[in-house]
Amino acid sequence: MAPSSIALKGFTHQGLLRQFDHLSKEVDEGFVEYKLKLVGVTDNRLQHLITQMKFRVTEGNGECLYELGVTDAGRAVGLSKPEFNETLATIYRMAAALKFEVTILHERVTQREPFMLCAEVLVRKRQVSTVSEVRMAICGSQDAGKSTLIGVLTEGPLDDGRGAARQSVFTHKHELQTGRTSSISAHFLGFDAKGNVINLDADGVDVQQKISEKSVKIVALYDMAGSERYLSSTVSGFSAWEPDAACVVVCAASGVQKMTREQTALCEAFGIPWMIVVTKVDIAGGRLSTTLQDVDAFIRSYHKEPCILDEDEDPSWTPGKVTVVLTSCVSGQGLETIYATMRQAPARHDWSKQRNLPTHVTFTNCRTVGDVGHVFFGLVNQGALHVQDKLQFGPDSQGKYIPVSIRSMHVKGFHVGDAVAGSEVSVTLEPDEPVADFRPGMVLTTTTTASWHFKAELFILRNNIRKDAQPIIHCKGVRQCAAVVAVTTPPEGGNNVIVANFTFMYRPEFVMPGWRVTVMLCGVAAIGTILKDEETASA
Repeated sequence: MAPSSIALKGFTHQGLLRQFDHLSKEVDEGFVEYKLKLVGVTDNRLQHLITQMKFRVTEGNGECLYELGVTDAGRAVGLSKPEFNETLATIYRMAAALKFEVTILHERVTQREPFMLCAEVLVRKRQVSTVSEVRMAICGSQDAGKSTLIGVLTEGPLDDGRGAARQSVFTHKHELQTGRTSSISAHFLGFDAKGNVINLDADGVDVQQKISEKSVKIVALYDMAGSERYLSSTVSGFSAWEPDAACVVVCAASGVQKMTREQTALCEAFGIPWMIVVTKVDIAGGRLSTTLQDVDAFIRSYHKEPCILDEDEDPSWTPGKVTVVLTSCVSGQGLETIYATMRQAPARHDWSKQRNLPTHVTFTNCRTVGDVGHVFFGLVNQGALHVQDKLQFGPDSQGKYIPVSIRSMHVKGFHVGDAVAGSEVSVTLEPDEPVADFRPGMVLTTTTTASWHFKAELFILRNNIRKDAQPIIHCKGVRQCAAVVAVTTPPEGGNNVIVANFTFMYRPEFVMPGWRVTVMLCGVAAIGTILKDEETASA
């Protein structure tokens, strides 16, 4: 079997030397490099080796394998101990020049007398931890042009007026057919130290790779569903991914719609600062002035001041003001102003305070990837995650957890050895047992608690919560129906504040005091915080 057939680019490292006594012949392309020995390396030779390592890592999408003590023909000859140490030291020198990480995956003794051994070494890019990251929800009513706007901002080419730019944003066939988003997807904008958009200057290089390498700030754009039919998905996005800012998109031809108001109310309830982008100004005609009047009144209804930006004005995220940008994805009007405004979007969360706490990851999705198996997608809420960490995964429908270890981990499409609070991760677990009842809200943590009951203080937005009601609860990744078993009104809370006791109806969940909770009952009924209670987090 050829080395290139091993699923290294996925989420696992199945050691070649662990599986095969004799490897196939080395190939010039790919992410696997054979080296019999690297001793007595000159400076010129070292530079060549460094260039070669960079090529192999690029081929492996951020990682590669070195088979040491192996001939180009694939025979594991081995090295003496002094040769082995010098060869390994050379690998470390090469990696240090490129700021790569080196991990010895496997060593094998090929001969006892004289003693000879070979090794398999993983080389990978380090995760850049100094990059400022901001999550921005792109929301608004259906047909406002949210997906098209994201496509133009992240891909570069303008739209043709018939939705060509949004094709790269949609993830499902029915979205392509209907032109409407039903599931949340993330797309990244990278800015360099001078404020230039890295996406627009990829020069044929993989955009994701260049964003990770060159960015000093990354803005993740979340395409939220605009249809009322998919409001639950949008609420899940706000709850699970905790955006730092929001961009409310309004179509110049149709103005402020019901879902514009609904999703902006969510931003206000979650404490998320927001801007407004008025799209399709090239086809609005006389309707534009009416739309701007609607937008002005809409912003002032939240006791905020609208600030319509011209091309040469500096954007601002000043509290009490809402930036308004007029744009067209066909003509390109206003796009530079949008870039400038997004570049200045503030980070709402200080994740550094969460990084010394016990590890906790909330998962929102699971997919099966080829031979890799189950891949889980989620957010590191607190602590830090490392490959080979041993943690608890659950709770299942019975409230039980299973011990697992982290087999591999990716952040923004690149293999990493660790991830800290605030990182969006995709992981594979060992042992990779089938998870028949996986659901959003399952966690990776150090504890094994699961709650049937919880108490929350809620601010009522509409449809007062009454005893025996059965609303849908959104909390981090959790999405489940819960029964209201008691409702009280705290004396200091005011008319719109209640304290409610809930019982999950189908299975226990992992929830913690202080977590934000959203209650849906014929729309978004209330938003609040889980309170510390004896029954919360009880098994």
